Amino acid sequence: MSASDGTGDSEYLQGFEDALPKVMASNPDCLFYLAGADPFEHDQLGGLRLTRDGLRARDRLVIELARTTSLPLAIVLAGGYARSVDDTVAIHAATIAEQPELARPGPFGLGRGWPGPFELVGRVLSDPAEPVSGSPSACPSRGNACRPPSPPAAASRSPSGRPQRDGC
Repeated sequence: MSASDGTGDSEYLQGFEDALPKVMASNPDCLFYLAGADPFEHDQLGGLRLTRDGLRARDRLVIELARTTSLPLAIVLAGGYARSVDDTVAIHAATIAEQPELARPGPFGLGRGWPGPFELVGRVLSDPAEPVSGSPSACPSRGNACRPPSPPAAASRSPSGRPQRDGC
């Protein structure tokens, strides 16, 4: 769908809702949803004027479509250049909160004690250079994808200063 600069909640949501039957007419096997924060009214690069409530309503439309059609849904959080990083974080956190299965700790292994998305966001914002311990390992060379490392792997730093783990 396309929207003109300055488009607000009601016009955008109506156009979005009108576009969903066209998406479903292609008989998709799954849905990929790019939950961008760029349409936010205080985004510095986007030209749309959606409020946080409008963005959350957009999220609900997509998530409800996936639920009612039983289609798998992949949500990708993207964009967001709001004047305040707190706004961008709140928008992305609201998207996660709309999908209750994602808001619980351990999306790949519920109940295994991994930090949930909200805890991870807080940890990353407090010190983005530090590796997040307790996260699921996705390193295929260890053969333990979706299991927390045991014992925790020692982190090293790349020449650029980014955390590295066992060459992954």
